[in-house]
Amino acid sequence: EGATADLTKVVTVGVPPNDPPSADFNVTPASPKTLESVSFESTSSDPDGTIVTYAWELDGDGDFNDHSGSSLSQVFPQSGTYTIALKVTDDDGDSAVKSKDVVVANRPPISDFEFSPAAPQKNQTVDFTSLATDPENRIQSQEWDLDGDNAYDDAFGPTAQKVFDSPGTKTVRLKVTDRDGGTHTASKSLTVASL
Repeated sequence: EGATADLTKVVTVGVPPNDPPSADFNVTPASPKTLESVSFESTSSDPDGTIVTYAWELDGDGDFNDHSGSSLSQVFPQSGTYTIALKVTDDDGDSAVKSKDVVVANRPPISDFEFSPAAPQKNQTVDFTSLATDPENRIQSQEWDLDGDNAYDDAFGPTAQKVFDSPGTKTVRLKVTDRDGGTHTASKSLTVASL
């Protein structure tokens, strides 16, 4: 009979929801020491797009304004635990943050000393001068063993003196300690001649 009917519906096609990025990074070396170059490299990804910005937080102030880019190198002058964070943002404006604690180990001091005169005699004053160094310039104490008893209680500080009242081979030691508790000991033998 030729009858017809029409139906119209409006279909709204929306934008699919964005999948946020995933933030992560590698630390090399994993157990760094002071004054060693440490590399940070992003391994972040975005499942449905690309990452467009990288922002690093290095100094603990909470602001991601210390470096931009997917990688960087940093040198830590002192030992301790440093929290490093990376914030990445994708092409849809979503962001993600990843933080890691980096434990930086202390470099111990290096103990060394010289003495004068080089060939001392019995009952002559011998001067000892420390040549100790510390990579972070943080020497805390210098202790001397001048009588060979393995007890560092004969003198303190960068210099010492000793009068040997008998001839023979004498052993002198210097122990250096830095502010982080690192220690190093130097030992030298000198021959004391008879008068």
